[in-house]
Amino acid sequence: MHPAPYPNKDETHTREDRLVADPIRDEVDVWWKETARKNREIFTELFRPLPTNLVRDWPAYDVCILLLLLRQSSMVFFS
Repeated sequence: MHPAPYPNKDETHTREDRLVADPIRDEVDVWWKETARKNREIFTELFRPLPTNLVRDWPAYDVCILLLLLRQSSMVFFS
């Protein structure tokens, strides 16, 4: 980004700009949901939030808690 009076390079012709030019296109919906899924996977891997929308029932919650406890105990054990 250059201060005035120097012109900035036009960066509005990217794939993403063309994609969101018409926000009700099916491609935008697919791109939006795919981006959200990837972001959720990264966030979940980094922070291990509980509760999470990936746990849909009590047996899955029990497994998630068990894995979390095992992970924490191995971190303490190997620290």
